[in-house]
Amino acid sequence: MKLDKWVEEIKKIPDAQLSELIEAFEVICNWKLFTENFAWTGISSLKDIISAELSSRELRKADSQGNSIKKYVIHLNWQGETHTLYSFAKSSNNAFVNACIQLSKKLGISPHKVRNYFDGNKDNFTVRIVK
Repeated sequence: MKLDKWVEEIKKIPDAQLSELIEAFEVICNWKLFTENFAWTGISSLKDIISAELSSRELRKADSQGNSIKKYVIHLNWQGETHTLYSFAKSSNNAFVNACIQLSKKLGISPHKVRNYFDGNKDNFTVRIVK
């Protein structure tokens, strides 16, 4: 199945069922075959496609509710080093995720590892709206 057909099929799935399907697809699908067929897209798994669709739906929902993009300053204390990052986002949670991605690129590690470090167990980050 071509990538655009995958995306169209995923768009038909209700929001509540998408997260459950991620786990099911990881078990059922042969990811080696999937990544070989779609390596040129930069998408490494069907989970990436589903995550992108969820993000797109969230942005459309925020736009329809009149939420505007705000500028945030995010302070991250990564193993004793303080990093100050900025992000434009619809919510503080999105700004935090964007900052984790920025920091992961700066440090040369995966965004998942950075987000796990800032899991809320320690007081090691702040997110504030810039006025």
